[in-house]
Amino acid sequence: MGNTWVINMLHSLDEDGNLARQSSPARRMAEYFGSIVESVTARPASEQDWVIPVPCRRRPHRKPCLGMIAAGYSKDDSTTIVWQCSACDDNGYISGWQETQWDKRRF
Repeated sequence: MGNTWVINMLHSLDEDGNLARQSSPARRMAEYFGSIVESVTARPASEQDWVIPVPCRRRPHRKPCLGMIAAGYSKDDSTTIVWQCSACDDNGYISGWQETQWDKRRF
């Protein structure tokens, strides 16, 4: 059974909007969740395929999870990205990503 992550990307940024100086594990987590945001926001909003080119980061029983991440905008709130691993059910919600370095939407 996976974890449920509730992430606000703004917590990973400094006052200038750059990735904050933080420990290596915290930086890797911010980069991982940022890669989910980039993948979702880079595709057209009409795209229905939720599977994105981001592998799961978990290591259940110290072995790499072989699942891929399925992610998209929440049906209830388009400012939230929801995601889930296809194999281990790690999942979560990402907010605070708008107008950050990971936001790849074109206006």
